Amino acid sequence: MYRVSDLAMTVAKAWLRESGVAFTVPTRNQLKVGEISFFPGDGKTFVDGEQVARPALGFDGLARALREFGYIQPPVDVASKSARAPLRLVWPAPLAASHKPSWSSGQSRALKNGRSAPKA
Repeated sequence: MYRVSDLAMTVAKAWLRESGVAFTVPTRNQLKVGEISFFPGDGKTFVDGEQVARPALGFDGLARALREFGYIQPPVDVASKSARAPLRLVWPAPLAASHKPSWSSGQSRALKNGRSAPKA
């Protein structure tokens, strides 16, 4: 069984890779980018030499610190040339236990194999 902090670590690593940011994993619960330490399990961001965690939590806090130290640039909307709001990751709501696919297994197999679904 996975812990929430394991999932948060996986998501944080993927986000950093996609952003092109080089990082290390000094401990099981910590990601390190230069002087920035991020703990995905509780969302805290620390900067070397500072005594307390940064006030912004989660990916928003990490993104702010990465921008402040020049590891990433704010995203720019090409149409308006203005900076957009920071990326916000939202956990998906769990599916209800009663949720069932609305297609038959034959349709599912056909779609998986790249064919059109059989007519009912």
